[in-house]
Amino acid sequence: MTRTLASLFGPLQPMALAEDLAAPLLALPIPESAADPATADIALSAAPEAGIAARASAAVPTVPDRFTVARGLAVVPVRGILTPNMAQYERWFGWATYHGLAETMAHLAASEDAAAIVLEMDSPGGLVTGIEAAAEAIAAAAAVKPVHALVSPLAASAAYWLASQASEIVMTPGAVAGSIGVALTAAAH
Repeated sequence: MTRTLASLFGPLQPMALAEDLAAPLLALPIPESAADPATADIALSAAPEAGIAARASAAVPTVPDRFTVARGLAVVPVRGILTPNMAQYERWFGWATYHGLAETMAHLAASEDAAAIVLEMDSPGGLVTGIEAAAEAIAAAAAVKPVHALVSPLAASAAYWLASQASEIVMTPGAVAGSIGVALTAAAH
């Protein structure tokens, strides 16, 4: 039986997700080469050096792999279902994580190579846990240099929350954006 990405999200995790738009992503199979999904998410430790060591040992992409810079313009893809630090999603699908976005935005805000930043948005949203640090990092970068959110084609729910921290939001024709919200489903047996 093929496990899908939907199986990695518990029913009690608060999500800011446009579920109908996320359905195709949640239906993706977990790659056969993947490690045990139960241990896949690298938790950020209270000791920063431990978290850095854990991410390095897991072969998580480095900050420069999370963006490109050409002619002073940094482009940061914000794709997929957003999670706090699901390193496997970064490797398997090229999806953004909140921790990765926070690191990237801090790096680019301080970089002389990037005069402006474009967040290339294509996400139905994701988990609520961890989003605040990424949103704060985007707002902090926008206080230093122009940050443009390019919705191409989707910035829903948690992704729109992130986009709303940019200096401006621009949408391609037919793009969909909006609806910051959280849904929680609980059941008792």
